[in-house]
Parts: sequence; C-alpha cells; structure tokens
Amino acid sequence: MAHSTNYLYDGENLLEEVDQNGNTLGRYTHGPWLDQPLAMLRSGVTNYYQQDGLYSVTSLTDPTAAVVSTNTYDSFGNLTGSTGTVVNPYRFAGRELDSE
Repeated sequence: MAHSTNYLYDGENLLEEVDQNGNTLGRYTHGPWLDQPLAMLRSGVTNYYQQDGLYSVTSLTDPTAAVVSTNTYDSFGNLTGSTGTVVNPYRFAGRELDSE
C-alpha cells in the first residue's frame, strides 16, 4: 500500500508534515531568517537545531540540551558523518534533504 505525506509551508519554510490519515508527523519552528530552523516536534518529543555559520544543521539537542544527533559536511554539502537516529529533514545550509 502506498503512503503519502503532505507538507505545509508558510511560503518558504516547512511548518508541518501530515500523513494520508491526517495525523501530524512533525511540526517545525523557524527563526526570522530563511534557512533558520529552530525546533522540531516529532512523536511528542521536541528537539532543537544547532547550526554553523552557513546555517547548516550540525546537531540536534533535546530539552535538557543533550546532543541527540550530529552531522558533518564536506565543502560541497555532502554529508560526511552523522550520529543519532532522530528523523531530521534539515541539513546543509539549513535546507531540506533531497535524497534524489
């Protein structure tokens, strides 16, 4: 059976992911600048984005500030290393990962 996901944007930023049954999969909070994700709520757990000077997501922290996921990139934005199992759509330069 095929599954579908609907994405709700505010024009530039992803705000919410909803499955075919109307269940919320994730909610996202963004800062005032483009490519500035601040927080993500998935499965009842809030995680906070940590970014470098390019706004690339370098890690996610939980509400206690413990690091739950990390990412490293090469100069071209390719993921060269990661830790953790938290689902995260944002990566290099603060944009959504496109696996295609």
